[in-house]
Amino acid sequence: KADPGFGLKISPNVVLRNLLQQYPSGGQFFLEALQNADDTGRAGNFCALLDLRTHPAKNLRPPREGRAVLQNEAIVFYDDAGFKDRDWRSLQFMCDSEKRQSPHEAGAFGMGSRSFFHITDVLQVLSGTRLAALDPDDLLETGHFGEQVDFVEDGLLDRFPEECAPFCGVFGCDMRSEFKGSLIRASLRTEERARQCTFMPHAFDLSRARRIFAEFEETLRNGEVILFLTGVARVELWRWDADASEPTMIARASLGVSSGHSLPRQVAGPRDVKAYLERFDTFAALEAALRGSLLGSAGAAGGASGSSTGAGPRPPEVLDVVEVESVAVATGRTARQRWLRYGVVSEDPDVLAKVGACCCVPMVTLALPMCEQGPHAGGPCSGSLFASLPLPLPTGLPIHVNAHFRLHDNRRGVWRYSPDLDGEHRMWAEWNHQVFTNLVPLAYSRALELLAGSQDLAVDHGFLVWPARTSVEPDYAVVLDPLVRILKNLPLLPTPGGTLARPAEAFHFPTPTPALRACRQQLLRLCADAGHVVVDPPEHVVDLLQSRDALATRPCVWVYWEVVLPALGNAQPGDLTGLLLALVEWAGSWQEAEIQDLRARLASVRWLPTEGGEALPVRDAFDPAGAAGAGAAAFKVVQTRSAKLEATIAQMSLHSEAVWRVLRQCGLKSELTWEDVVDEATLIATDADVGRASLLLRHLNARHASLSGCRSAAVERLRTIAWAPSTTPAPNGEPAGEPSQLLVLPQVFPHAASPLVWAVAASLGEDLAVEGLRAGRAVDAEPEILVEQVRALALRPGAPHAPPAVLEHLRAAFGAMLPLLARLPNLHEHPRLRDVAFVPCLPPDDDDPTAEASDQAAEAAPAPSRARAAV
Repeated sequence: KADPGFGLKISPNVVLRNLLQQYPSGGQFFLEALQNADDTGRAGNFCALLDLRTHPAKNLRPPREGRAVLQNEAIVFYDDAGFKDRDWRSLQFMCDSEKRQSPHEAGAFGMGSRSFFHITDVLQVLSGTRLAALDPDDLLETGHFGEQVDFVEDGLLDRFPEECAPFCGVFGCDMRSEFKGSLIRASLRTEERARQCTFMPHAFDLSRARRIFAEFEETLRNGEVILFLTGVARVELWRWDADASEPTMIARASLGVSSGHSLPRQVAGPRDVKAYLERFDTFAALEAALRGSLLGSAGAAGGASGSSTGAGPRPPEVLDVVEVESVAVATGRTARQRWLRYGVVSEDPDVLAKVGACCCVPMVTLALPMCEQGPHAGGPCSGSLFASLPLPLPTGLPIHVNAHFRLHDNRRGVWRYSPDLDGEHRMWAEWNHQVFTNLVPLAYSRALELLAGSQDLAVDHGFLVWPARTSVEPDYAVVLDPLVRILKNLPLLPTPGGTLARPAEAFHFPTPTPALRACRQQLLRLCADAGHVVVDPPEHVVDLLQSRDALATRPCVWVYWEVVLPALGNAQPGDLTGLLLALVEWAGSWQEAEIQDLRARLASVRWLPTEGGEALPVRDAFDPAGAAGAGAAAFKVVQTRSAKLEATIAQMSLHSEAVWRVLRQCGLKSELTWEDVVDEATLIATDADVGRASLLLRHLNARHASLSGCRSAAVERLRTIAWAPSTTPAPNGEPAGEPSQLLVLPQVFPHAASPLVWAVAASLGEDLAVEGLRAGRAVDAEPEILVEQVRALALRPGAPHAPPAVLEHLRAAFGAMLPLLARLPNLHEHPRLRDVAFVPCLPPDDDDPTAEASDQAAEAAPAPSRARAAV
């Protein structure tokens, strides 16, 4: 039956005016209506309608003038739950709420129905068969600031069809039968009414209504508004144009449980938590039950007097995956996002002790966007605080935080501690501090641990939802310290080996250049292969952990000295070339002392690729820009040991000048060493390359004083290698030519002796100026060589006639013999010269003027047969 005495039970004007001054006048009333619908526990759908129609105002119940303002454009809210008697009673108490002591209803903190009076002078509510009005200025002249009628029983549609017109056709309402749901209609306040209104002197015109509707449409765009609701799973936004026969949907958002995910325990959602809380009529009873179930009998002993202290069932903790879909009908844009909802109940005795006094549930539920592959891939969210519905309080966290916060009356802030707070305000501030420093870190850490170990839930190990330290708003940075204290000992960070490591036992290293960053995965694998617990989380994760000393950092150069260089012994040639080139490029920015340390560490490391295909230490390789000295580029040791890096430098986009500069500082050679000379001589002997031998001989003559290395050992080796470019003996008496054979130095005469021995013995192509590298044979040590030279010349083809050159060489040979005659037998008796015409003489008839006294006619004869020997 309708209650003829229905209405506000206090004089509301002054009280309502003060409340509206504190309460936000924007689109908050959309959320209040949504919250009221969700609090019923019965609503699944919620709609908001901007009704642009106006209706006739002639056939209205008296007072007609007061009811005429209800025929204007309006904002209408609908839910499919409908009102019960308790809801009707609660609606009449503007400054108090039956929900205040109810643990399962969020409306205790908002009392949000008062916000509708920003829009209207008279708030109409229709549910079941009742149509009620809240009328603070008593425009309807009932004397008790409101009314309620049974529109079916009273036949209101037949009697006053114009008064019923604003409701007919709205979400299925026909005004003839019971309406399965509820409608809250706020007609827009006109300028004229604003001048007369005692509690709100400002109009709420159509342009303002359109703007606030557009703002709510934007709020609905990503669907996050319904993340923490316990019942409502679909929200729609409608508009009914003035000339249209039916409304048009503008946007909608819906939430559903997402299947196909592997969760570690039975799934529970906010609805399950609400069902648990519905068991308790008061927060005192809830506190006692939580003490009993979470702390045992000892904790329950401190419970509220008169409440049950037995250990009951533990409260459920939220763990599920939901998908939110939002649709903008006009554009057809559809967005989907999956969320992990994770909630925990505090087991801290200090927190539980405040439940009854603060009228709060000690629970936090987080919504974390899931980073997945495929069409539902998620991105980071701009986190906010929620009290079932979003609050205008961005946190800078990449997650949403829903909790029973103690809010300011205008829902624009949470109570924070300050020295001037006292009484319940101080208690509320302490409660909120416990939420941020106890419950949020607990839930957050457990959620991150879950995501880290489940590729099914997060392909990025949950890093998307780790907080970025520098992005967190200062008011909420109190979360970070207790959060990191928990995280440092949880297995959260993936290692190259596929396991998860605790931050406290792992280390991270920076890679300060692009080239080093390109090599990072290879460096990580090497660290793991060496048995180190190394991790590579994203930068914001590293920054957070390191700012609280929860993750060790080792310098990149440590990785090279302790990991990379030892690994070279087991690596294939070329495997680590890129790593070391990246190091060398980085060293271009180092101090000289640091580069010298690098030189010492790389001294014996065979890593530098060369043209010959062999990896060499830097100090053993040549600068391809060219070795000093004439013809040095022709030496095989230079060709094969020249560093081969240009292609790799280009492929890695390295700074070429820096690389070569550091390599030269580390000992890259531009000059042969004595050891290189020995190696080149050995190669020359193997290749029988007389031309290279001559070049090497000239190179030694020109640069031996500046060569580095062990000179004495090299000289000893060079005397044993057949590398000396030598002439070939010419037994036919032909003049000595260019060197054509390679001999060991002890086997040859010096180049200066070539005119005396060329016909019978080898001599150097040119003399060596290096002490210790002289030819091994000498004429004065072997005077018999001169006899052989004379014999070779005398027995040349065409003898006894001799060309002038041969005669000249014979004279030279005889001249060289003169000092050595004492060591030689008589030439005319010498066994090698007996019967050999070897003495150059004048023609037979020297006094005959007709005779041709020419060396060309001279001939050789045995020593006793001529009186005028040329010698």
